[in-house]
Amino acid sequence: MEMTEVSFVVNRNFSTRFVKDFVFFLQNFKSHIYITTLDKCIPANSNVGLLSVNIKIGDTIRVSAHNRDKSQSESDLNTVIDFLIKMLVAYPETLAVGVSEKVMNNV
Repeated sequence: MEMTEVSFVVNRNFSTRFVKDFVFFLQNFKSHIYITTLDKCIPANSNVGLLSVNIKIGDTIRVSAHNRDKSQSESDLNTVIDFLIKMLVAYPETLAVGVSEKVMNNV
């Protein structure tokens, strides 16, 4: 299983409405998307899981995509990053190897 990941400092809370929209957005992804906080790793398609970690302004999260195909995990992660940038106005803190230059140009 290949993994691609990126870390963000969030500048908006993960509200109930945002979590609902985010989980809906992830429905048709081929990769398994996870969000990791300081102490928990949550499947991003879990409403209850995302709400239970209570992600707030200033928290650092790591978003990862897991798939057997490295290019598919990179593609799915880039799509998730685009969504997060638009919806949360999140700023990449560190970028993992393999994340396209497109991400840096969107910030």
